[in-house]
Amino acid sequence: MLPRANRLKIPTNWNRKNPDFQLKTEFLKILGKKNVGSKSAKIGFIISGKVGKATVRNRIRRRLASLFYTKIAEIEPSLELIVIVYPNIVQAKDEEISSIFNKILPKLRI
Repeated sequence: MLPRANRLKIPTNWNRKNPDFQLKTEFLKILGKKNVGSKSAKIGFIISGKVGKATVRNRIRRRLASLFYTKIAEIEPSLELIVIVYPNIVQAKDEEISSIFNKILPKLRI
């Protein structure tokens, strides 16, 4: 689980159509904005009901949160990230997800 300081409660004024940057992979899309006043990176997850039932969605969220938790110090502190998960992540193995995560991690040090 991510520490409270790193959890993003996605506000209604957070415009997903106009982020500062976005990264797309085969399993997820990451939208990001810079928040200059922030002291730590904040991350929020959007997992559609199309992914599966609640147990499946929660398992995926916990898996992604643990990946971000291990590398949170390497992400620039002024970033707010929204991770949107695609339904095909259900068939992915942990190794595939972690390798894709390790590929996009350097891009989050903007």
